Amino acid sequence: MNAKTIRYIFVNRWSAFLHDLIWIILAIVLAYWLRYNLESIPQVDYESLVALVAIAVPVQGGVFWLFHLYRGFWRFASVPDLIRMLKAIGFGTLIVTVTCALVTRLNGVPRSVFFLYPLLLAGGMSLSRITYRWFNSHKMNLSAKDGKRTLIVGAGNAGELLVRDLLHRPEYQPVAFVDDDPAKYNRDILGVRVIGETSELVDLVRSLSIELVCWQFHRQTGKL
Repeated sequence: MNAKTIRYIFVNRWSAFLHDLIWIILAIVLAYWLRYNLESIPQVDYESLVALVAIAVPVQGGVFWLFHLYRGFWRFASVPDLIRMLKAIGFGTLIVTVTCALVTRLNGVPRSVFFLYPLLLAGGMSLSRITYRWFNSHKMNLSAKDGKRTLIVGAGNAGELLVRDLLHRPEYQPVAFVDDDPAKYNRDILGVRVIGETSELVDLVRSLSIELVCWQFHRQTGKL
């Protein structure tokens, strides 16, 4: 891994972490705002709001790191990633609530805030990740590419990760998948279709003017 790659990962992880910290603050402020029916938050409650933010940001942020929310990239965000995020929010909310009760005895903190806060935080963080992934996929599919016409063998998880990577590289133009699983035929993966099985590989390479074939095998079974 070169220095440029390391720097890219470092910057993306810290940018994502900062984004989530901002959403912690936004979720608390919005929870207070909803508590008062979208009207002005009473001046007397500002002190409890600030105290809750001061507790939630370090506690919830620490829980996010504990749950490894920043190991992957948003453009590869998946359902397991979202489930991990929801668990982190739930666990963090529990710790924030207990800590707040011990430190402030919940004086001036509306109880409904502890119900609204995790819902708003989960909605904001999920929407950001889903929107980012959709935008990147949409942008990749719309961008014109003149790279090597590439056919991918194997339309499983490894093949999906591979096509995501190739779509970000101007030197490649993913054209199609082949896979021996009939259930995957005619399935689109990021706009790249599964068009046949491996026995048709030679004919497809000729008919589609394929310049490069990428093979993806299951590491444990050795199958496509």
